[in-house]
Amino acid sequence: MKLVSNQLGPNFTFSDALYALGCGILPMVSKTNFSPYFETTNFKLASTARTLLGLLADIVPDGKKVGIPAICCAVMATPFLAKGKEICWLDTDETGLLDVKEVEKHVSELGLLLVPHTFGQRVNMAKILQIARANNIILVEDGAHLFEPGQPQSDYKLFSFGREKDISCVSGGALLWGDNALGCEKIKNACLQNPSRMWVFRHAFQPLILALSLPWWKNGGRYIAGIFSKTGILPRAVTKGEKSGMNDVPETKLALTQQKILSRAIRQRRSELSHREALAPVWKRKLSEIFPKATIIVPENSFRVIVIGIDRETLLKTAQKNGFDLNEWDGDPIAPRGVDLKKFGYKPGQCPNAEKFIKNYITFPTNRRTALTDIERFSSLFETK
Repeated sequence: MKLVSNQLGPNFTFSDALYALGCGILPMVSKTNFSPYFETTNFKLASTARTLLGLLADIVPDGKKVGIPAICCAVMATPFLAKGKEICWLDTDETGLLDVKEVEKHVSELGLLLVPHTFGQRVNMAKILQIARANNIILVEDGAHLFEPGQPQSDYKLFSFGREKDISCVSGGALLWGDNALGCEKIKNACLQNPSRMWVFRHAFQPLILALSLPWWKNGGRYIAGIFSKTGILPRAVTKGEKSGMNDVPETKLALTQQKILSRAIRQRRSELSHREALAPVWKRKLSEIFPKATIIVPENSFRVIVIGIDRETLLKTAQKNGFDLNEWDGDPIAPRGVDLKKFGYKPGQCPNAEKFIKNYITFPTNRRTALTDIERFSSLFETK
């Protein structure tokens, strides 16, 4: 049985995986010009978005905190914690997005504010930008789930190109900045080392492992992925060290190989969006029938279909038994489960809206590895016999 997932190689079909492997085997000698793709020359690439957050940590004013909404992945905080910065955890609204009132409440504490467009939902940046400008807060717009090029209105715009992001090269990140961004000269002049050849090949090989494993996951494919996971070639998205607030991922440049993979992904974006736009309304119609009392959200980029107000744990178990891995950001609220909240400076009950959301939502995939027949198969699980 095929495994449908938001997390395991969703952006890579078999042909994409072969292309990535080819890039990993053949020597790359020239850089890719990303200026036309990003619509600016003000950018820096790195092997992970974590690395770029580490550079931003260096420009946070002394004595100031880093504001992060409590619905997040732990790795959004670890680069700052590793450099001795304290996190100011901010509550969210009922859709999981940063609550502007929380920013106003903590404005005197903040030196930098990280604002993600969670699951592709667009945050209204106008008011946040006004607050940041008035209080000299470095504003970073996180576009991991909403890829929009162009020089940012905020100080910085961060893109993550991890395997489950809006655009992916398996692992990578880009940081864009405005001409007058606070601290941009230091970011621009920061030097990063080249990644190891093994790191480059390992990440180019990962899509093929998943492309071979996912189509027959229940019939042995999971064992293929398990073997490569044990060897470290197919690592977990968050390391054991990162769950404890450590930053133990190599801080390096984006290799020429991953640049090549990323360039192809950006060129294919229109096709990817068309696929999502075809699936999203079908998901919405079917899910409205199955969960008539739930709130169903389709972001403008159709990155996920978000359902809020369901029995999360029961539904996840039913889905898992039938070939749907819908588990995502399963923290309390910082994901993944198992994060040492004390090391992150978070106290249970600190952000009640975020804690409620994280226990009552599920996202449904629209990626290229998901087909209309998968939606029909999921719907059939709830048909009255």
